[in-house]
Amino acid sequence: AGTAAAGVGVYAATRPDRDHVTAAATPAPSGKRMSFGTFSITVPESWRLSRLTGLPGDPEGNYWVSTPGKCYPNVQLPASERDENRKAYDNNCPGFVVIGEPWVNDGSTGWRGFSLAGPWGPETEAFRSCPHRGDLNGIGTPEDREKPARTGTGPVGTRSAQYREWRLNCVFLNGANQFRPAGASYVQRYWYLADPRLLILDEWDTPGLDKILAKAAWA
Repeated sequence: AGTAAAGVGVYAATRPDRDHVTAAATPAPSGKRMSFGTFSITVPESWRLSRLTGLPGDPEGNYWVSTPGKCYPNVQLPASERDENRKAYDNNCPGFVVIGEPWVNDGSTGWRGFSLAGPWGPETEAFRSCPHRGDLNGIGTPEDREKPARTGTGPVGTRSAQYREWRLNCVFLNGANQFRPAGASYVQRYWYLADPRLLILDEWDTPGLDKILAKAAWA
């Protein structure tokens, strides 16, 4: 079977009642090649790649890919209280992150804190903002973090990654309704590879990303 047919089968592996409706699929682009060291993908010309530096603990092998679209700045806290070390993850502009060495805001790095049993985030406190709502907290509820909305495997080139989707509620950060759902939500989805250890994480439902990753080339 071809790549597209295989992709449909693996991504439909597990779908609970509260399924996620994704954006309409787009054809794999014939644009520019973008390299992440161990692998590369072909992406639209408008996408931009940045190496992530200055993160807590100075991890290596991490990249941010920005895609076109409207930004939603984090306005939950005064500018003087915002942790600049979270800018790569709390960058409320469209895009996705490729993680070769996870980090935590307390300065620790490495994979010991990562688990397929939950969503990923570098925060040590619940200060993550919602991607599409910079005025709301994106940590979700405890129930959101207990069970993925979707599980399966997905191709990254010739290799098979563990695939997860987590539907996370945007919640209030302050006031009488602190950490209660505010009505908005988003989906964190990621592809995890054990060899080499790699996490590709998308919170913007980047159009066509699954098909782009399926055509990745390994170095």
